[in-house]
Amino acid sequence: MEYIKAGLCAIPTVQGEKRPIVAWKQYQSRYPTEIEWTDWEHSNTLGIVCGAISDNLLVFDFDQCGKVFEDFKNNIPSDLWQRFIIEQSPSGGYHIFVRSEQSIDGNEVLAWEPDGKTRLIEPRAEGGFIVCAPSPGYKMLQSTFDNIPILQSNEIKLLIDAARSFDLAPKPNYSFPKSSVMPTFLPVNVPEVECRAIAYIAKMPEAISGQGGHNITLSVVNKLYEFGLDRTTAKQIFIEHYNPRCIPPWSEKEIDHKFDRHTRNRSMKRDVCWQNQTRQYL
Repeated sequence: MEYIKAGLCAIPTVQGEKRPIVAWKQYQSRYPTEIEWTDWEHSNTLGIVCGAISDNLLVFDFDQCGKVFEDFKNNIPSDLWQRFIIEQSPSGGYHIFVRSEQSIDGNEVLAWEPDGKTRLIEPRAEGGFIVCAPSPGYKMLQSTFDNIPILQSNEIKLLIDAARSFDLAPKPNYSFPKSSVMPTFLPVNVPEVECRAIAYIAKMPEAISGQGGHNITLSVVNKLYEFGLDRTTAKQIFIEHYNPRCIPPWSEKEIDHKFDRHTRNRSMKRDVCWQNQTRQYL
């Protein structure tokens, strides 16, 4: 409850695991109640839901016993570093806690080992969850959770760029130009609105993993819906006319996740709008 007072959506985790004790999707948009916490008191491990619900909480998770943590620190100005909230995990890794001025979506790995499978640095933002102190084995090294700094966009970019500089994964050798995978003509026998949608997304940047590909893809999905297309049509256009430009291409399961996120975000915005309108009449 102290963490909730500090603007952090805290829920317990399964003993010995890094997953919440309950289905936690609902807690991306609300805090747990005291009654719920009473039912959870048998758990002695704690985690925090990242993103907007925790005042735009962003956590940088350093794996592999914090292998690149000290080198990362050397790339950050000392005055900025002193503002971070830092803890160490039982495995010897590290967590850096900050807040952003705006919500950051996605949890793409920023740095991999050379095998392209072992994670070095991974952010936890909207849709992310992180186990933290006072869970057993977690130790606070710098400051406390009631003093998490709010960083400006240029400071957030500095941290992300610094993390990406440690990415050792082999880069795919794609030689085609950005526009070459898109048709130079619009398909025939297709409604005008679909043609306009296809033409529009042809001009949008490709989505590259580790370079903001998740957020770019969400922008494409949002744009398709802005043309008034239903989900089936929008998804088909995405698969045929945009997914080939993604590096690597998204799986159908991942594509469905992007479309589901759009629907959830739209629902949340509608709920906020309704609440604001309701307050005006109260």
